[in-house]
Amino acid sequence: MRSAILLAGALLLSSCGQREPQTPAAAPETPFGTVAEVREYLDQIGPYVQEIGSLQASVEQALSSVQRQGDVRRGTGRNLSAAAEAVQPRMQQILDEFGQITPPPLLAPFHRDTKKLVLLRLEAYRLLSEGWQAEEAGGDFEATYNRAETKLREANEAIRGLNNQMAQINGALEAVSPPAAEAAR
Repeated sequence: MRSAILLAGALLLSSCGQREPQTPAAAPETPFGTVAEVREYLDQIGPYVQEIGSLQASVEQALSSVQRQGDVRRGTGRNLSAAAEAVQPRMQQILDEFGQITPPPLLAPFHRDTKKLVLLRLEAYRLLSEGWQAEEAGGDFEATYNRAETKLREANEAIRGLNNQMAQINGALEAVSPPAAEAAR
């Protein structure tokens, strides 16, 4: 959850603040495209990135009714499945809408990795639901829950990678176009 918040925070920092208008002849370049292209893209994806983090936070809140096993908190199949099922439709809609955004060519890897994050979350949510159904039916559910945990771990790793990419994007923007307050000094 902390990683998701960091991603959303990094995105917000990059898309906030006053911007100086760029003339076509003076459009500064970053390694990811022009400042205008990069900022426009970040503005487009910002609400989606925030919502992805919020939806994941709501699933993680299901861990508030947990079982303690030593120092490890473990959610129950029931509460995690219910939380996952509640966010799945919106997460799928985000994936569909996000797929309609065309990133600047040099931000295509970031865009692809963000979509991969959503796909990993959706797969984990599906597995949580499947595991709970198997558990209720008295079937073998542990392997399904283990696969869900693996997908959630992979998603958290993807968030760390996205945070690193976002730091590079923000650094590139700041290098060629410092915030208006700094430029006025």
